[in-house]
Amino acid sequence: MVWSPMLTTKLARIGLFALGLCLAGAPALSHAATSLSHGDVSFLKKASQGGIYEVQVGTYAGKNGGSYAVRSLGRMMAKDHAALNAKVGDWAQSQGVTLATEPGVVTEAKIKLATQSTGKDFDASAVPTIIKAHQDDIAAFEKEASATQNPELKALVEGALPTLRHHLEMAQEAKAKIDGK
Repeated sequence: MVWSPMLTTKLARIGLFALGLCLAGAPALSHAATSLSHGDVSFLKKASQGGIYEVQVGTYAGKNGGSYAVRSLGRMMAKDHAALNAKVGDWAQSQGVTLATEPGVVTEAKIKLATQSTGKDFDASAVPTIIKAHQDDIAAFEKEASATQNPELKALVEGALPTLRHHLEMAQEAKAKIDGK
């Protein structure tokens, strides 16, 4: 076959058209079976990654924390976030949204950064990060609770808030103990 400029241009147009169809169809395919808004789906995906982070860092803290308060906090976070992740994941699946069960690239990098030390060094670096993460989570969950039009998601999000607030309180208490206050 002889490749002429006209044939190459035509093939390029067909390729771009096909790519455009794929890209245009991708969001529709991933959300086609759900009545959730794009914002709701985005929230669920971010919350899922946050939950994966909390489970893995909590598990690490439960084994490698320098103080009893941090080890206890870590075990509680791992258990509670694993249960919340399962609950949210099951509900999302029932709405046609599949959430990741493994950390994404960004979450994996955050986990690696958080789990580089042990003992008192871990406590000093991880507890402020845990506090900030839970403050951010609470703000995101409160925002989603007021923004979503889906009553089931609203109930799910509002039901998670007491656990997130309790984790924040426990992390703040652990920080006070570490700081000797």
